[in-house]
Amino acid sequence: MLADYYSQNLDVVMSTDELKDWTPIEFKKSELHGLRVIWAKFKNVSFTGESFFSRAIHKYAENHHNGTGEGYLETGVDQLLLSAEKNPGLGLKGLIFHTSHSGSTLVNNMLGALDKNLSISEPIVLKNWTRIYGLQARSQSPDTDALVKAMFSTYGRKRLGVEKNFVVKL
Repeated sequence: MLADYYSQNLDVVMSTDELKDWTPIEFKKSELHGLRVIWAKFKNVSFTGESFFSRAIHKYAENHHNGTGEGYLETGVDQLLLSAEKNPGLGLKGLIFHTSHSGSTLVNNMLGALDKNLSISEPIVLKNWTRIYGLQARSQSPDTDALVKAMFSTYGRKRLGVEKNFVVKL
């Protein structure tokens, strides 16, 4: 888990303008606080060039935060919903579905090689979501559709300012 990289700042409240440079990297469920969102500050950082989203997160953490937890925060899901509404990203242009050894990483990397494409590979947040809620995610979680749309909206935010297309490899 990414817990080693972020600090335990609970109930951080930031304006939606402040959160526009932050990216949700993990969901976690707390008995005391309910569903929580872990954010990382990835201003001017492109996720392309890494085969997998989790590698990009770890690489950035090692190079910029040295395990101090700076640049990470934890909020409630309400701030994710507000941030996505006030600062939406590019609309999703495509999803890459795959099986092992199908060439999907090659396709993702080819798309990401162009600055106009924002391509994210296997965002760990989706895996965490299913780990928390299992196959009954729609019936057991708070407004699943809105949260997933908000997550993708924040992932689709322009990082370099030139992106026109947003693609996710699942």
